[in-house]
Amino acid sequence: MDNRPLCLPGRIRPKTLLWLVICITFLVGSGFGYSFLFPNLVYYERGNLLELSTSFEGFSVLMSPRFLMPTVWTYRVQDPVIAALIKTESDFILHNRSSSNALGIYQMKPFFASSLGIWNPFFPWNEQKVSGYLEDLQKKYGSLRAALTIYHRGEAGYLSMKKDSNASDKLYNYAEKIEGFQRQYSKGQMVRLKDFWRIGLGFSSSWKGGNSGRLTVVAPTAWFGTSAAVLTVEDAVRIELCQEFMISSQFQVFVGYRESAVIGCSFRSQTWNDVLAIRYDFGTRELSWEGKFEKSPLFFSLSGSVEAVTVRCGFIFDNRYQVTLGLKCGASLAPFFSAKAVF
Repeated sequence: MDNRPLCLPGRIRPKTLLWLVICITFLVGSGFGYSFLFPNLVYYERGNLLELSTSFEGFSVLMSPRFLMPTVWTYRVQDPVIAALIKTESDFILHNRSSSNALGIYQMKPFFASSLGIWNPFFPWNEQKVSGYLEDLQKKYGSLRAALTIYHRGEAGYLSMKKDSNASDKLYNYAEKIEGFQRQYSKGQMVRLKDFWRIGLGFSSSWKGGNSGRLTVVAPTAWFGTSAAVLTVEDAVRIELCQEFMISSQFQVFVGYRESAVIGCSFRSQTWNDVLAIRYDFGTRELSWEGKFEKSPLFFSLSGSVEAVTVRCGFIFDNRYQVTLGLKCGASLAPFFSAKAVF
């Protein structure tokens, strides 16, 4: 994935454009916030989230910070080199997700994890497969430093830097960093794992009258999913519960309750940029779905139910800022606009 920021004409920076969009959002005044099909899905946003949405019917605001907490799980060091690699890659954070969609404490992209036979890259005890991979590289390229550099940059990146005389002096910077951390660990040492908790605070208001507030708490369920609880205050108080099960990096199952039983699943691409989610509500007998497809700096989203279909498209700036134009097609057409920042 190309993480370079979109070049804008003139001297307008992406951050400046985002704040301009936010100002316009409040001036235009108002409606359709980005609603995740399952509350658990907000957990995998890469950082703290702020989103503002507006239409001619109303406006909505979503703030979702995340907090790093110690877990009850510990990692027993088998190989100080692997422990140092984990420290370098993720600092022992279970659900770490990088800007390039590397996942877990080993920071593996889903397609790379699959190539090693790892179904769930968030599972923390995959050191044997990582060690085996590094041993194979060490035999092929003759040194542990080369193997560690390839783990970080890939074989093509390693060979390219090795040929580049201007970059050769920086070739083993990553390996040297791991060597520095390696001294902190010894075999049998126990290291406490950490993970994120996320809180979401949402508010929406309509010009026709009526406000609603929403509190969401999402916590990790070890390495195999997340648990979400949602409190919504509108004309009445409603509670929603949802449990996610991470079957693999590309397939998740959801079971929940929102006035009635709800089930669903989501499919992710090997890059994790694209996702398709499907939900069925046993109470309303309604099937809902949403597909999001991203090719930076553009993205496209299409969601629907028996009542309406919603189309979204927009731009991503600097891999952190997002501007969206959308149209909800139901009993009437309702255009809307939103801006999102992840920081």
